Amino acid sequence: MPPKAKAPEVKPKSKKALALEEAINQANNDAQQIYRQHELLRAKADQIEKSHRENLYLDETVAKARLKEERQHYRKLLAELTAEEQLDYATYAKHSEWENISAASRLPDVRNPADINSFLTIWRNRQSASDVFVPETTIVSAGVPDETGKKKLTFIRGEQRLPPSKRQEAVQEELLQCYDAYELAEKIKEARDLAVDSVAGGATGAAAVTASASLSRKARCKPDDTLKDVYAQLCSTFDFVATNVLHFYDEVIDSPDGETLMRTVTSANPVIKFGMWVKTKDVTRSFTSLAFPEIEVRLDPKQVTLPKLPKALGLSRENIAVRAVQLAFDPFSCYVNERAQYYALDCTIKIDLLTFEERPRRNGEWLLRGETIESHQLHVEEYPPRTAEARAEDPALRISFEVPHTIVVRQPSLFIGKWNEETHEWEPCSRAMLGASFGNTAHVAENPRRATFVTAEFAQFAVLQETVADILYENWSLKPFDSNRILISLEGRHRGDATDREFRFMLEDARCRLLSPSDEALSALRQDWWSPAVLLRKLKQAGFNFLVRDEEAVFLENVVPKSRALEEKAYADIAQFCQYFTIANTHHNKHGEDPDMALFRVSKTWLRPEEEDESFDIPTAVDVWRSVRYRKDDCALALFTEADETTNLNLISGTETHHNLYSLLASVEGEEEIHGQLFNTNYLLRRCVTQFLHLVRPLSWG
Repeated sequence: MPPKAKAPEVKPKSKKALALEEAINQANNDAQQIYRQHELLRAKADQIEKSHRENLYLDETVAKARLKEERQHYRKLLAELTAEEQLDYATYAKHSEWENISAASRLPDVRNPADINSFLTIWRNRQSASDVFVPETTIVSAGVPDETGKKKLTFIRGEQRLPPSKRQEAVQEELLQCYDAYELAEKIKEARDLAVDSVAGGATGAAAVTASASLSRKARCKPDDTLKDVYAQLCSTFDFVATNVLHFYDEVIDSPDGETLMRTVTSANPVIKFGMWVKTKDVTRSFTSLAFPEIEVRLDPKQVTLPKLPKALGLSRENIAVRAVQLAFDPFSCYVNERAQYYALDCTIKIDLLTFEERPRRNGEWLLRGETIESHQLHVEEYPPRTAEARAEDPALRISFEVPHTIVVRQPSLFIGKWNEETHEWEPCSRAMLGASFGNTAHVAENPRRATFVTAEFAQFAVLQETVADILYENWSLKPFDSNRILISLEGRHRGDATDREFRFMLEDARCRLLSPSDEALSALRQDWWSPAVLLRKLKQAGFNFLVRDEEAVFLENVVPKSRALEEKAYADIAQFCQYFTIANTHHNKHGEDPDMALFRVSKTWLRPEEEDESFDIPTAVDVWRSVRYRKDDCALALFTEADETTNLNLISGTETHHNLYSLLASVEGEEEIHGQLFNTNYLLRRCVTQFLHLVRPLSWG
């Protein structure tokens, strides 16, 4: 048996190994101790966090219960006011209907499509039958000397054609009918605006019923389709008039030169300017310009140094004519889509190059006039023509026109756009300069509102304005004058030049009017009272657009429109309490990107029912305002002020969230005071303010 191996001898550890082992053991003990301490701290933190979450959940539950109770309480209060509110609205609607009866006009009922269709059909049929002249017949009756007692009738027919005076009157009547069509279109727009007002103001009670009724009426009448029919007939009438002028130019044109026809409809309100030049003289001449002085429209060479108009016009040819039509409205406004970077002001102009059949010829005492289908059709020539000879020369020329006095000229140059039939949009194509110079031989009188632009084609032109030119608002505020009047101030985007304006609107009961600025073009808006939608639409057509849609916010940088749910609730509250409190914007609202939160200020003092305050001044001191953080589900008093650069959205110590401004103001002013304000509401004024706010949207664009 082999001997057993000896066990290895255990060598004593070195001091270095013993020290390392001792350090490892100590580190292990320390780690276990730290772990136990960490677990104790974690358990304690979890307990604190759990307690905090429970407290937050409890606070949230209490807040939800309080908000629910406040919401139910407010709804009960509104329900008590429903009967009185409906009575006020019904009374106002009745009186408005009576006013319409007293102001009855020759125009068809804009709410009855059948009446409008009859109006247009009769107009078209009259034009279709205009070439079939039925002469007047004179009947001479004489008795016959016999027993039968019969009478002898002699028929004497009159002239076979209209005399020149009648033809001139017929042209004027057609243009006056175009003015009637313009007035009808304006009435249709006002009816459409009334439906918009009803929807915008239909937040509660009877207004909601009115809104639904207006929507159904709007669906039945389809105002945009009706406007298309009216404007189509109006534009076709200009072709009809031009055709008749060309066919009977020797009878219709009454100017000294025998070549120019100019008409303005009407002299009191020059909405339609119609001019035609017809070449009737067989004289070789060069055209340095082509002017319609009575309607302030001119065609001139592109540059003052050029001697004459482009040859591409072909004014030296026979049977050539030029038509100029300027309108103080936009006949394509019913086609514009929901998102447009530019819109047309109340100034459109169309220049056409026309040709016609052979001229009438005289043969002794007889006048021979060709009566063919072609002679009763309008032939519009393309400009510039697609010929090699025409392309050899620059076809550009200058067109001058007078800017209507209803448009505020804010800059020394204006955007000019042309209508695109395919996209149904206005496309910028040129810039019009005011006060342009002409050659020494032009003999052009000074006119500060004459605009001149360069174009290389004939098209449908218009003066354009940027849709968001006055957005974002610099300031806005609502201030009560008394229980029936509210002053709304609105200051558009600041550019630091002559285009800046501050607008003041006076709202009284269900109507509003403009107080300032003092531009002459806005005088009509300062004199009369309008519904909010009509006033703002007319202001838009004058050059100041506050009617911006969500889709058009893409033309603004870093702007997020507020949600409709927030705006509906906030504007209803603001309209309710602006009858007593002054409410204004805050610059902190522009810093927010939350579409469900808005910031504004409410004054600490309020106007008693028996008091009046007709000053236009808005307090600037910080300590006279309460800062409101308004959300779609609640609102609260926040810590931010106008003097702060950063926005502090934390609640003021000792305050809590509330359902709306009623419960918020009741917590600081007392339930009795705010309850009295609610039950002393001017319902018509409240709805008018609501409509106005929904249209200008100060929380989104301010």
